[in-house]
Amino acid sequence: MVFTCFVISLLLSMYHCTNEVKDEVNEGKMNGEELAALYCGGCHLSPNPSLLPKEHWEGLLQRKGPRLGIKTDFNPYEGKSMQESFNLDTAGVFPKTPQLADSSWQKIVDFYLQQAPDSFSITETPLQETTPLFRPAFKNLNNTGVPMGTMLEIDASTNTIYYGDASGYLYSLDSTFQQTARLRLPSPPVDVQKIGQGDDLLTLSIGLLDPNDIETGVVLKTKVPSFSRRDLVFASLARPVDFVAGDLDGDQEEDLVVCHFGNEVGKLSWYKKNGDQYDQKVIKNVPGASKVLLRDVDADEDLDLVVLFAQGDEGVSIFYNNRGRFKENQILRIPPIYGSSDFDFLDMDGDGDMDIVLANGDNGDKTLILKPYHGVRVFINTGDFNYEERYFFPMHGATKVRASDFDQDGDIDLIASAFYPDFNDLGRKGIVYLDHQGKLEFAAHHFPAAAEGRWLVMDSGDIDQDGDEDVILGSFVEGVIPAPKEVVAKWRSSVDPILVLENTLK
Repeated sequence: MVFTCFVISLLLSMYHCTNEVKDEVNEGKMNGEELAALYCGGCHLSPNPSLLPKEHWEGLLQRKGPRLGIKTDFNPYEGKSMQESFNLDTAGVFPKTPQLADSSWQKIVDFYLQQAPDSFSITETPLQETTPLFRPAFKNLNNTGVPMGTMLEIDASTNTIYYGDASGYLYSLDSTFQQTARLRLPSPPVDVQKIGQGDDLLTLSIGLLDPNDIETGVVLKTKVPSFSRRDLVFASLARPVDFVAGDLDGDQEEDLVVCHFGNEVGKLSWYKKNGDQYDQKVIKNVPGASKVLLRDVDADEDLDLVVLFAQGDEGVSIFYNNRGRFKENQILRIPPIYGSSDFDFLDMDGDGDMDIVLANGDNGDKTLILKPYHGVRVFINTGDFNYEERYFFPMHGATKVRASDFDQDGDIDLIASAFYPDFNDLGRKGIVYLDHQGKLEFAAHHFPAAAEGRWLVMDSGDIDQDGDEDVILGSFVEGVIPAPKEVVAKWRSSVDPILVLENTLK
């Protein structure tokens, strides 16, 4: 449903967290591993050198230095506008003075370069044949140009499909994918929300699409089904990628929570509705918030937030709600180099508590290589929101995941897509259906149709109202593309931006 950002800032040290510990470091006695744990692990999990080959660590460490006030060959302000530079300075992202001695920084560099492998060993995961459960079909939306889908969402209540693209258009489609309305927005739409009991639809526009720290995102309101109006609700959002509506403080007003993914600077914000106005309250002032779910996690009859952070301190947090006051509990933490991109929060093993399904494979950084730790993961709640990884399916560039009982056999299956797949095996690695066999064992099925696009957005729902759940995917063929030229040319000439996987169960 939401737009998946192209770039993650690996090894992110938020807001020079290490200022307080600088004087405690006995630099002559600490080795590189200890210094890395202190300075890199102060704000996120300290990444193991084994997560990248040597040649890629060299470039990333050059980019890391300025976050600790160390001058390297990388200039973090190069290419930035005056406004972006001001925002970065105001937030203190790049300290003006070194946070550690040059000799200590060199120890950290040596630790990574000496311990890192020369290359990765990629183990191929065998896939079963295609599945008869889903029937692939492409949809031509007529004159939408090069496939550049930034949003897909199924509204089951009205049997409507919303599709957005990089040109800034929002389309309303019926169950046969015929266009019923079109609205031009100031920037690419990335999410929609029905509000109230009437015909109001809020749309979230990201602003500038590429990574930036200029606050150009907006929320607009229109009327469905005709898109007859376009009213500004609020603006100046920091590259927002997801939002959700709900009454957070019990005042019978429908508030909004917005994930400002940003780039170097971002935040998670609650917009409290006061009549016709919204008052912003910052819940967490860090970049990388990418998806938010509203759940009454503690069963106290109010809505808590379950949020995926996909930059810096990657992981999942619950923000417990006490009538609009939030307390964070980080329930899942993973290395900042994993590239988290999508998640769900549901009971996977049928024991009555909430587990986590995670897709991690954002590869739009400076290390465009296949990574053996990219894929789909299931984390099981072992009690009191402590999580253990119980299943991993390796999938290069895993981007979206949906969890549902697609075959209606009583357990939860998974379907995942990859925006950064193995471009040499697209038909087998671009989209995968994981059929749950029970006890967290899955049979993996592929879709040859996946080779016809580059799948950035996905949603699931009963499109044809026949009692089973279908899947839709949108292709976005631009961005960082280390794919063969003939493949890219084929994608760009395509007139079919949407792939439907029709469930044939009923």
